[in-house]
Formats: sequence, C-alpha cells, structure tokens
Amino acid sequence: MNKVKVIYKKYHAGQDIPVFDHVSKRKLTKYYTRETMAAAVALGELYGEQRPSADTPFFYSTGELEFMDYFREVCNNFSEDEQQMPFSGAYFIEKVMPRLSPLSQFKIMRNMPHCLIALEYGLKGENALFLDSLQGLLYSAKMCEYDGPLLIGAGKLYADGGAESGFAEILPGELDDLPLASPEDDPLAFFKRISQSLCV
Repeated sequence: MNKVKVIYKKYHAGQDIPVFDHVSKRKLTKYYTRETMAAAVALGELYGEQRPSADTPFFYSTGELEFMDYFREVCNNFSEDEQQMPFSGAYFIEKVMPRLSPLSQFKIMRNMPHCLIALEYGLKGENALFLDSLQGLLYSAKMCEYDGPLLIGAGKLYADGGAESGFAEILPGELDDLPLASPEDDPLAFFKRISQSLCV
C-alpha cells in the first residue's frame, strides 16, 4: 500500500473551504455544494500541479442528501394557504418546483459532485457513482481493467453545513490487499483510516 496517494479532508459548519485555490473552471463553482468544494480542495492537494490522465477511471460515493438550504427554499415557496393544504406530490411538482432556483435544483442532483470534479479534471474514462456505499465503490474499482492508477473518492454534506471528502489514487491490484467491505461500511471512514495509516 506504499504507492497509494490518499487524502482526507473535513470542514466544520461555517468553516471556510478555500475552493478558489484549487479550481480552474471558476464559473462552475456557483453549482458547487460544500461537498463539491471539499472534494475540489482535496483533489487539488492530492495532485498539486499534476493532473491525472483524461482516461483515468473515476469512482465516487456520495452521502445521503442533507442539503438543508434546498429544503428551506422549498418551505419558503409554500404560501400560508398552501401550507394548510394536504401535501400532494403532483401539486408540488406542478406549482412549487417552478418557483425554486435552478441552481438549487442542480445542487440536489446526486451526481453533481462527481460530474463537476470530472469536468474540472477532464476525466472521461470509466466511471460510476454510488450512494453512501464503500462496498460498491471498491468492487467497481477492483473490477476495472484499466492499466494504470484509478481515482476513487467519497464525500458528504451534513445538515449543519459540515462537509467531508476523501480520495485515493490507487492501482486496481493494490485493492486486493484490502479487506472486503461490508454493506454497512462508511466510505469516508475508509479514506480517513487509510490517510491516518500512511501518515504514521
């Protein structure tokens, strides 16, 4: 496991995330959540001035949606009269959704951190996105037939605004040395554990 490049970052609620120090496509940052910002900083520190090959496979696991700004916006877009009505999915889609900011709707898409990081780094190789699954992340990476290092990562945005991100550049064969993951294993705990073990 000596060849593995790994990084783990954690930002508390309200803590500044220096995203502009690590992105070249600055106009896209309006679509970033704090999870995406943390991922951009982590990868910026992992690679420095270097860039991965465009065909590098990229597998990513994102946490459960806790983007409270979106839910607050939804609530604020219900009038007092609408708040007294029984909830209807059809009414929400037809009447409330059009009132919401398109930026907010982009930010709740599960694949946005994965897509925005791929755009920033020009990654066009094999890829997959998982919902809070270390098992799926590692299984896909192990099955990848790419002849070279691949990129795996995970991130999460918490309801209080805290964010975590972890990445590793690793050869598929190096994953064989790791224990099998169970469905309950936390992807971010995996990156935190590996980054701490390499710092010892």
